[in-house]
Amino acid sequence: MSEIGKNYMNEEPKSTETKVKMTVYTALNKRKIYASRLTKLHETGASFIECVLAVETKINGIPREDLVNKLKSNYDKTIDIIRNLYTLNAAITRSNALTEITIGGETMTVTEALTRYDKINTEIDLLNSIAKTVGSTHADTIEERIEKLQEFISEFNEAINISNMQTEIEVCLVVDK
Repeated sequence: MSEIGKNYMNEEPKSTETKVKMTVYTALNKRKIYASRLTKLHETGASFIECVLAVETKINGIPREDLVNKLKSNYDKTIDIIRNLYTLNAAITRSNALTEITIGGETMTVTEALTRYDKINTEIDLLNSIAKTVGSTHADTIEERIEKLQEFISEFNEAINISNMQTEIEVCLVVDK
């Protein structure tokens, strides 16, 4: 890990951490919000450093101390958002690895179901491409397989939604002081 990575992962947070219980569904939504905030900070050009002479008392018309405080604040906000993203990702991943759901009479972890879901979508795309090239020769067989796969996807979506709304996780999130 780079020095930068070590720095924000090991330093004491400038804000306080609060232990929060939430559903996986809520955690997924919070993760989207934090990712959006991080993107917004990046896009708005939140500064972390400015090059100035040691004798300057104002930088771009802003008192030196105010600028230093703003830069520290931008850095702290960014690090807190990154910490929260890591924490939520870890909790969601852990929950997905431990939570079992049943789809089509088969019990599997959410992680296994997600992996299967990705592969099924790829298989459906492939079967649709094959159906276009082979014409009507095997169309019925291909269509039956696609329908079975789409049933799995439908059951998957329902099972995942129920699981995400029912499964609770506990995380420590950084909140502003």
